[in-house]
Amino acid sequence: MRPAILDPLFSPISGLPGVGPKIADLLVKLLGRETLEDCRVIDLLFHAPFSLIDRRNQPGIARAPQGAIVTITARVDRHQVPPGGKSNIPYRVFLHDETGELTLVFFRGQAAWLEKQLPVDAEVTVSGKIDWFNGRASMVHPDYIVRADEAESLPLVEPIYPLTAGLSPKTLRKIIDAGLPRFPELPEWDDLALTQREGLPSIRDSFHMLHEPHDPSDIDPQAPARRRLAYDEFLAGQLSLSLVRQRLRKVAGQPVTATGAISSKILKTLPFSLTSSQNEAIAEVLKDMAGNERMLRLLQGDVGSGKTLVALMAMAAVIESGGQAVLMAPTEILARQHHATISKFAASAGLGIEVLTGRTKGREREEILERDRLGCRPDRHRHACAVPGQRRLRQSDACRRRRAAPFRRASATAADGQGPLAAHACHDGDADPAHAGARRLRRYGRLQAHRKTGRPQADPDDHRADGTDRRNRRPAAKRDH
Repeated sequence: MRPAILDPLFSPISGLPGVGPKIADLLVKLLGRETLEDCRVIDLLFHAPFSLIDRRNQPGIARAPQGAIVTITARVDRHQVPPGGKSNIPYRVFLHDETGELTLVFFRGQAAWLEKQLPVDAEVTVSGKIDWFNGRASMVHPDYIVRADEAESLPLVEPIYPLTAGLSPKTLRKIIDAGLPRFPELPEWDDLALTQREGLPSIRDSFHMLHEPHDPSDIDPQAPARRRLAYDEFLAGQLSLSLVRQRLRKVAGQPVTATGAISSKILKTLPFSLTSSQNEAIAEVLKDMAGNERMLRLLQGDVGSGKTLVALMAMAAVIESGGQAVLMAPTEILARQHHATISKFAASAGLGIEVLTGRTKGREREEILERDRLGCRPDRHRHACAVPGQRRLRQSDACRRRRAAPFRRASATAADGQGPLAAHACHDGDADPAHAGARRLRRYGRLQAHRKTGRPQADPDDHRADGTDRRNRRPAAKRDH
């Protein structure tokens, strides 16, 4: 149950001032949500700026450098209206200060509005980009025009946000400014000694510093506010993963006893000796698999460090204890690479290795499924299988019919994400919990990717092995795993 103090953060953005139906649709697109109901105030506050405009430079007209963003306080001299109402001639307003003269240029300017904003003989403050031509300074469409006595309202350090077509920076800034006060004062949940040692502000102050920077260093990735938000996001991720692991471990597992009959033969065929780290990782994995609780591990290492070998030893232990093992890969190419690598070592141990992909059709597919189904019988050879795509294991006909399921005794599932390799020990007779756990972890990963980049991460299930997108048939975007 969510504490009531957090309700303002999870209220719809449609309740913020200035958010009408049109702006709401743009915010749904900007925040990567499907419906307006999914867009909350907290999502808007996590939409971080990527840069800023510094308007603190106030050098005077004559000393303003070419192409610089400056803020000028000057007196309005006169207006020059285009002759005959010609729209191809700009509307000009001339100002001066003690150092020189400045021309404000407006294309298709509305005379009535400009005369109201810039009355003759009034002292105003304008901010924008300076251009010099023939010794004359000009500013085309100033970003801000305010009366000199209201200059304090001008944002001298202005954050720049990722936008979407139709949504102006000023509109988005006003909406975020309206959402910031809704962040309540929350009790500190981080270790006090840690926050003091690292100089981390409170979570509420961090959001204010993020959206109200006072210096370019405030948006630096190493700024205290960003470090606090990053730390809390990693902490939330670890807590979420711990809860997932806790739920998965509640389901009783099937102890796997490694006899070494198969793994020893595989090790003899290796052209190298295992390193101490590889032996340690294998020992820890086998120790977990021998327990009564289901194993859920993430094995991380550099390319070529032996992650696949550790997974192969875990799969060999499962086969030694009378079960089956499945190695899932995100692409068909990687699945076939694993098949080619593992087959060389598994042949000496008499293992049957199959590769099952979305391209495997007809008779060939039925024969593979039949061989894997027979592999479940005690009098048959045990099989391991390499499957591309995290979804294949559940949706293929390998699991549609329980009676003919070739992975019915899949006691271990390893998922290679082209980086960390996750090993999961299933309970007897069902390989699907591993898939469910993987989907939960992937959902959380997409959420965090959205929080960091402002864009939702594509679901791996929406892409084919050949790189095309099932939804729009376009080339699939590359993803980091």
